Amino acid sequence: MTHRSKEKTAQPLPWRSDRELPLERVGSLIREQFPEVEAGRVVFLNEGWDSQAYLVDGKWIFRFPKRREVERSLATEIALLPLLERTLPLPIPSFRFVGRASPAFPYIFVGYERLPGEIARDVPRVPPSAPRSLGEFLGVLHAFPASEAERAGVPRGNGRDPARLIERVLERFERFRSVASPGLVRRGEAFVRSPAPAPFAGEAVLAHNDLNSEHILVESDRISGVIDWGDTAIGDPAVDLASAFYWRGEAFFRETLACYARPLDAGAAERARFVATCVGFYDTFYGVEAGRPEFVASGLTVLERELP
Repeated sequence: MTHRSKEKTAQPLPWRSDRELPLERVGSLIREQFPEVEAGRVVFLNEGWDSQAYLVDGKWIFRFPKRREVERSLATEIALLPLLERTLPLPIPSFRFVGRASPAFPYIFVGYERLPGEIARDVPRVPPSAPRSLGEFLGVLHAFPASEAERAGVPRGNGRDPARLIERVLERFERFRSVASPGLVRRGEAFVRSPAPAPFAGEAVLAHNDLNSEHILVESDRISGVIDWGDTAIGDPAVDLASAFYWRGEAFFRETLACYARPLDAGAAERARFVATCVGFYDTFYGVEAGRPEFVASGLTVLERELP
């Protein structure tokens, strides 16, 4: 199959919020439902496609969905993460607070104790132990019983079919063209015209499914946590292994794979690189559309490294 080179008609921006949440309302929502939290200092921390996160009293992270459909994935996180917490070798969020929908805010929301560290994207030096930690973590995660994850609400199918990934790149390719150098644009055009990898046909596993460097925490000389499990799905393990390509490229990927300790099909490395490259495009698009230069920079860095 060959990718089409023309951009599709622009689609509505999927990361936009369907509600307002002024900063002062965040504190009042938390105090109303959780009187044990002082919420005297509330700081906007970050925003992704699905949620907005706030640092409360320097200790707690509270996440608020941006749209109605995000509630379903958040409910799955609430059910799944306590099961994973008992088995995974790296820290993950432990929801201490689960807020109910109310007239003041229409969706459920969650709060957990802040994990130490900074997001990997903002840490220039990769800890030497990172490939081993990431490989061991993914090996344990992908060994978790898929049937148990399904009972917690995790869906099958991760939306990372190669053909669909390219369709999504084509939908917004002009955003990439607007910020990339002419040489990188030519390489991007060649990429979307080239054959996609064959779809995954092996045994599906529980995958984080959005394990980019925005969702890996690093403190000093170690990976200190993995956050934002809202896209968790049962699907291709290469989608998670793509995080190694995205973070630092092929050598890092090979080191991670050496510590993964699970069998993989022959096409896994090709799909992992392909997914990482597509995520580079998506981060660039999001950065352009949302006015987030840090995403543009990280996306272009990946594309400079991974595009042939």
